[in-house]
Amino acid sequence: MKRLIPASNDPDAELELELARRRALHHIQDASSILSSAMYLVPITHRQLFTAIVGDLNTLAQRLTDLEPTHDYK
Repeated sequence: MKRLIPASNDPDAELELELARRRALHHIQDASSILSSAMYLVPITHRQLFTAIVGDLNTLAQRLTDLEPTHDYK
C-alpha cells in the first residue's frame, strides 16, 4: 500500500481523500456490474469492446483497492 501525503494543510484532507477513493471504487464496481449484467444485450460486433471496458473497470477498481489505508479513521 502506498502512503498518501495530503497536498494541503487541511487536517481533514486525508479523510476526504479516503472518502473520495471509496466513493470512486463503489461507482466503478457498480459500472462494471451493470455492464456485465447487460452483456447478453450487446451485439456480437461490440461484445469484445464491452468485455475490454469491464476489464478496464476491474483494473481501476483493483488499483483503488491497492491504495486502501492500513489504519482506521476515527
